[in-house]
Amino acid sequence: MVKELLYGKNVAIIGAGPAGLTLANLLQQQGARVRVYEREPDALTAARGGTMELHAGAALKALAQTGLEGKVALVHRPESTRLKMYDKYKALVLEVPPGAAGGHHPEADRKEICLALAASLAPGTLQWGRHFKTLAIKDNRYELQFMQGQSETADIVIGADGARSSIRPFLTPVQAMYSGSTLIHGVTADPVKTCPELYAMVQQGTLFAVGNGKSIIVQEKGNSSLEFYCSIGATPEGELAAATNFQDRAAVVQQLETLYAGWHPVFYELFASARAFVPRAVYATPATQHWKTQPNLTLIGDAAHVIPSFASAGVNMAMLDACELAAQLGNSSHKSIGAAISAYEQEMLARTARVQLEVRDSEHIFHAHTSTASLY
Repeated sequence: MVKELLYGKNVAIIGAGPAGLTLANLLQQQGARVRVYEREPDALTAARGGTMELHAGAALKALAQTGLEGKVALVHRPESTRLKMYDKYKALVLEVPPGAAGGHHPEADRKEICLALAASLAPGTLQWGRHFKTLAIKDNRYELQFMQGQSETADIVIGADGARSSIRPFLTPVQAMYSGSTLIHGVTADPVKTCPELYAMVQQGTLFAVGNGKSIIVQEKGNSSLEFYCSIGATPEGELAAATNFQDRAAVVQQLETLYAGWHPVFYELFASARAFVPRAVYATPATQHWKTQPNLTLIGDAAHVIPSFASAGVNMAMLDACELAAQLGNSSHKSIGAAISAYEQEMLARTARVQLEVRDSEHIFHAHTSTASLY
C-alpha cells in the first residue's frame, strides 16, 4: 500500500551510492514510484570502494530495514577494536585492548552492499549513464535535464550525488571547504611479507603514530591487508598533489620519507610496501550549516554533509540519512511532503553538527607534535 504522502508521486534520486540505493529500496517498500539516476554506465562501475565498517543504528539498521541483513557477507573481528598509539620513534604511548571501548563493528565489502541494494530494486528503477545537468520547476513539478540531452519529470527530487553534489546548489550556496589537511591513502596487500614488524604492531586493530604535526593511521582490514592514511596538517590546498607525481610510486615513497624525516624506519617499510597512493584533500561542511527547506527537494549523505573520517563514519551517516528520510516520508502525521522533509533536515543537520564538532575537537590528536601531548 502506498503511503499517503507518496501516493501518486514520482521520486527522483540522483546518485546510486549506498545512500541513494538504500533510500530507493525503503521508498519502494512504501509503494512509491522511484527512479535512481546515476552518471556511471553500470552497477559494477558505480559500486566502488573497499571494506567498510557497519555501525549499529546506521548501516546495520539500513541493511535490516531493506531486508538485506543476512544476505551481505559480514566479517566479524572483535580484535579490530584494539587501539594502539605510538610516537614517531615507535615507542608505545597508549593501548586500548579489544572490547574496552565497546563492541566491535562488523565489516563488509562496499561493492557487495551496493550490488545487493541495486539487485533488490524493481526492474527499471536504475537509470545508468544519466549525468545530471540541471533542474527547473515546471507545472509544479521538477524537470530534470541530463548531459546526454534527456529530460525527466519528478514530484520529489533527492540529491544523493556525493560531496560534489550538483543538487546541493539548488538548496544552499554553502559548499564544503578545505580543512587545511591532506591525506595520502595507501594499501598494503601482504603486510606479513612486506612489513611484518609493523603488521605485528597493529595486532588486527588500529594503530596511530603521531609526531611533528603529522600522523599515520593504520588499520587491518578483514582480508588481512593494511589500509593506511598519512595525515599532513597545515598544507595549502593542492600543494602536495601538485608537487608529487602520484603515478610514480617510488617518487611518492621518497616524498613520504622526506615528510616523515626522523621517524622510525618501520614506518618507511610501510610506505615502501604500498601498491599505490592516492592524495585526498580533506574537506568539511560547516557545523553551523542550514538552509531553508524546499517543499519537494532535499539531500542525503555527502551531498548534505561532508565529514572527515577514518572509520566509515561518512557512509554510515549517509545510510542513516536514508533511513531517517524514508521514515519521515512514511509518517502519516505530517500534513505535507514539505513538513516531512523539514523534520528530516532538522534532525539530520543537528546530528551531523554534533559529529562535525567531535571531529574538529579531535583534530589536534592527528597533528600533535608529540603523541604524549595529544592525550591531554
